[in-house]
Amino acid sequence: MKKYSLLLVLIVVLFLIKGFLLVFLTPPWEAPDESAHVSYVWYLYNFKKLPSKFTPFIPTSIEKSLKSRKNIIRDDLFDRYNRSLEKKSVEIGSHPPLYYLYLLPFYRISLLFNSYTTLIILRFATLILAVVSIVFTFLIAKKILNNSLALLTAALVAFQPMFSFIGSIVNNDMMVVVFFLFIVFISLQLLKRFDEKTYIMSLLTVAFAPLVKPQLLIVFPLFLILAIMIRKKKQWIFLFYLSFIPTILWFGFQYFRYGKSIFTYSVQNALPGTTSPFLYPIEFIMQKQPVGIFMSFWGYFGWLDLPMPKWLYGLIFLIIMISLFGWVKSLKDFRLPKLSRTAFFLCTAFFLYLASIFIFDIQVFMLSRKFVIHGRYLLPVLPLLLVFLVKGLSRYQTYRRFLYLLFFSIILLAQIVAIFTIKNFYYG
Repeated sequence: MKKYSLLLVLIVVLFLIKGFLLVFLTPPWEAPDESAHVSYVWYLYNFKKLPSKFTPFIPTSIEKSLKSRKNIIRDDLFDRYNRSLEKKSVEIGSHPPLYYLYLLPFYRISLLFNSYTTLIILRFATLILAVVSIVFTFLIAKKILNNSLALLTAALVAFQPMFSFIGSIVNNDMMVVVFFLFIVFISLQLLKRFDEKTYIMSLLTVAFAPLVKPQLLIVFPLFLILAIMIRKKKQWIFLFYLSFIPTILWFGFQYFRYGKSIFTYSVQNALPGTTSPFLYPIEFIMQKQPVGIFMSFWGYFGWLDLPMPKWLYGLIFLIIMISLFGWVKSLKDFRLPKLSRTAFFLCTAFFLYLASIFIFDIQVFMLSRKFVIHGRYLLPVLPLLLVFLVKGLSRYQTYRRFLYLLFFSIILLAQIVAIFTIKNFYYG
């Protein structure tokens, strides 16, 4: 076991080295809504209250820096002490505060340095969350795979291009990954052996998860399924209901501030009336959303306008198809009773999370005829997907080691190409 721990440490160290490179390589604000996320932390520190999506909270200096980002002076990125606000509102102002409260101590430390260093330190804070995600990936994969394949899964996550990119910028999506994976891991622990302290810790995590991002509301039905599976006494179910309190208070507060608009996504301009949800799958296919989601899940950088070469997506698609064919080959030996409780729970977590994202997308489509799913929203299920793909490759008894190596080589190649793609695009 010590050998596997050392190898996991090696994966984390390599990830950190690569992460440090991406932290400095990605120019300021060249990531989805990064300027708004930094503004949220700046507003919390300076005004000691939560921002709103209906009132200004973006500092004028950050907006000016954003508009002139092609000519940024890195040591003087924005004025942290000028409290003037840009006269515009941004949807991120309505985001739950947990990620930004996590960033607040890092922001305080950064005040000892220049404002460019503030951005770098906040990016490092997100990089820490990415490291935690890799560790949880290994621990979850061990529940299904052997130690060697669990390490392979952790390495695949560590070098997955989009995970690397989102893990090295200021964005709350990485904290969603951490909370989701922690809840999955601790639930698997409870499935194996019920422990009162572990159960209470898991309830605390469930209670505050939606205060990272609303899609983590799915932890409630997921944990209810867990409670049914472990079949414990009624008092433990009662404690589960108590975990709703922080979320109810938060959304009650949001309803008091915004009214019914908390149920809409104001980035998209609403059209008169609503579109039928039955049109969603048709438009989804017609507008080539599956292709866009696939590409942005594996690697689409900058302001979502910088893809990798198409042949790389083709290689990733190829190895996925090989894994799926491995599963199809083994169907003749598959019996439902052999599906362990661990595997059943992981499948449930995977599909519940996907459902939360697509329900959100359908709602936006009905209001605006637009699609808003981006691949980075699906990163929480990346480790579960990779466990499934690695398991599919294991069905090839003769060639499985070669296929493991091929899969890792493709992902590693994609990571290298991603770094050079970002470098060449911004620096020539």
